[in-house]
Amino acid sequence: MKKTKIIIVLIGTDADNRPHAARFTESERELATKAAALMGFKVGVAVDVRAIAATKGVPAGRIFAKGRALVPYVKQELYDQLLAAINFETPQLATEAEKSTDGAEILPLSTTPEPWTAIGVGHVVLCEEADGEGWWPAVVDAIGNAGSKLVLHWRDYPNLKKFTRARRSVAISGTELKSKPAK
Repeated sequence: MKKTKIIIVLIGTDADNRPHAARFTESERELATKAAALMGFKVGVAVDVRAIAATKGVPAGRIFAKGRALVPYVKQELYDQLLAAINFETPQLATEAEKSTDGAEILPLSTTPEPWTAIGVGHVVLCEEADGEGWWPAVVDAIGNAGSKLVLHWRDYPNLKKFTRARRSVAISGTELKSKPAK
């Protein structure tokens, strides 16, 4: 008996309305769904022949240790084909604050109407070095331009020059938006 192939697909658009999509295996379903919720993306399951055919040009995604995912840019045509072939749902984040391993409270993004407003100085976000060059962790050093711009430095390369990104152009992770631990 032939086993049915299942492909998990994440899709969404960024702050500039550019389409993103990535495929994941069935074994990555739980992590991919959690990553989609963190990123504000949708998740769908391709099981029938038409849906699986639509995923042929979709790049493989990658799940990071902090729960976020790399979901590359795709052409608008491919994005539209996926929307037509697969039923997508928007996963929800947990509604209660959870505790991290260091005792700090993790602020659930679902309690904030606009999750990017929770970003503050000292938080770690993911941002692109350049278009299509991948997403890397950066630390927020300051917030400027009436809150719409973030001044950042690369977390793993703190001696490199600081840079600025629009608040909505960074990827956020609920596990990185921590309040100060209680003493």
